Amino acid sequence: MQWQNLVLIPLFVAGVFVQCLSGATLHFKTGDLTAPINFSDYLTDGARHFRAGKAHFLLAFNGPVGQDQIDLLTQAGASVVAFVPDNSVMVAAADTFSPTSLNIEFATRLRPEQKRSAETTLTSVVEFHPDVDPADAAALLTASGLTILSHPDLAVNHFLVLGSTEGLEQWDEVDYIFPASQDLINGVHVYTCASVVSGKAVVPMYVTVGHGWTSSGLDGITLQYTFSDLTPKVSSALTVQELTRALNQWPKYANVHFTPGLNPQAPVTVAIKFATYDHGDGYPFDGPGGILAHTFYPVPTNPEPIAGDMHLDGSENWNVGSDTDIYTVALHEAGHALGLGHTTTVSALMYPYYRLGEEISNDDIAGIQALYGPPDGSTASDPAPPTTTTGSTPLPISLTIQSPSGSNLQTTGATEAVSGLVSNAVGSPSVTWQTDHGQAGTATGSSAWSIAAVPLSTGENTITVSAVDSNHQTATGAVQITRTVAATTPTPTQPTGPTGPDTLPPTLSIQSPASTIVQTSQSTINVSGMASDNVGVSQVTWQNTLLGSGTATGTTNWSANIAVYPGTNTLIIRAYDAAGNSSWRSITVVRN
Repeated sequence: MQWQNLVLIPLFVAGVFVQCLSGATLHFKTGDLTAPINFSDYLTDGARHFRAGKAHFLLAFNGPVGQDQIDLLTQAGASVVAFVPDNSVMVAAADTFSPTSLNIEFATRLRPEQKRSAETTLTSVVEFHPDVDPADAAALLTASGLTILSHPDLAVNHFLVLGSTEGLEQWDEVDYIFPASQDLINGVHVYTCASVVSGKAVVPMYVTVGHGWTSSGLDGITLQYTFSDLTPKVSSALTVQELTRALNQWPKYANVHFTPGLNPQAPVTVAIKFATYDHGDGYPFDGPGGILAHTFYPVPTNPEPIAGDMHLDGSENWNVGSDTDIYTVALHEAGHALGLGHTTTVSALMYPYYRLGEEISNDDIAGIQALYGPPDGSTASDPAPPTTTTGSTPLPISLTIQSPSGSNLQTTGATEAVSGLVSNAVGSPSVTWQTDHGQAGTATGSSAWSIAAVPLSTGENTITVSAVDSNHQTATGAVQITRTVAATTPTPTQPTGPTGPDTLPPTLSIQSPASTIVQTSQSTINVSGMASDNVGVSQVTWQNTLLGSGTATGTTNWSANIAVYPGTNTLIIRAYDAAGNSSWRSITVVRN
């Protein structure tokens, strides 16, 4: 089993480096490494160098690596090429590099035995250090008598090779060697969970971590989840269904639970969203056809609130049941959100190259049970996926939105009533709702539930309703409604401009706070300003993109007391006139 390779990409980088646990024990697939400083050892280890004068060194610090250490490394002529949990980095530097002035516990080079998977195959994937020129890597492989095979889905620092790789691990430029899957060998299209994130942070295959969420004993771990910014390429209801289905697979095999949440900034919450290019987390997506998703490893490797969050590239052509499949990608990424990293077992879901329709394997089950134990009520770990017998397995919980129903729903109203049913629940399920504009709340009722008034923003609104029962089963449904402003023909009593119907938007200003970026330690902030229009302002609204929305007090002179949450809050103020024209302003509030 190679599930021990519990490393996730990306690790959260504060400034540049990862916030890790204290202590310099390095976890390799070949075993843990704890060693004293021995400069003569790492300087004379006999590694071969394809490109003379340059080498790679592993530095283990005695605490979290910060900007001070990075500055010292830069001054010493070293550049970071990988993060190695815990408290360690791989650097590229001159052969004569000596980190004696740094606060480190030990320095070493990778030993040949640490650079090779236990499995030996005729066709392998060779991972090079990410700073190695691909032309040099190809030349080294060819000179070693290997045949380089092409595959369009390979990560930039991975090479698929045919032949014996014996002795290849002696080269300094080589990072790790592991078996190729049959899909890679056969040229089958695969999804790539690359180790390179925005060209800055690399988590190599040879390391292991083993950090999952801190569980509460027999109760295991319960993670909340939220959805936002869903892809427009698949219906919101179907997207939510597939994301929820992926999350719900893992609790079948381990003592973990997912439950709907209301606040994506809350701790122990997996916030799932679709995003494009630079979306504010330091790891911009690369557009269609590249990296599909990234997930942030749990606390303590990553801090709250970003720990566990799953981001999917909104530029991809997302589908259900075909390329690019939401469920398959989300199932792999959910494994990362729980603490699993990449394995070298080619049949596993958590192998770095996986394909459409991949499911959780015995290897994945062994890994997740190593972190959290078997599911509730189990007395022993059984890595085999459960089988079902017709008529003997209870039906899974399901949630149905009965009203409103249909497709292409439209309304001119500011709110919408939503109701439905929960079926096959154990006990009395609790039902919550949220919108993709930040509003959230709890439904009335249980198996039969209702929401009197969900606030709607102008344009498209996705309302997600989630249920959880006493047995931790979850079900989710969604409905999409477009709120339009009714188009009317001007009459003498309707607002008009000098030459016809009014098309001029209101003018809007935020007078307090005076700055567009504000820091506060308070849980609320008062925002006020002025609005005017040629025919009059009808209302002023506010929205916190994290959570919450409402209507300000007043129009010409307006004010609103708005709740803010730890982290970055974007507050959007909108002014509307009687004809439906609107304008907006925003401020950023950072709550410490």
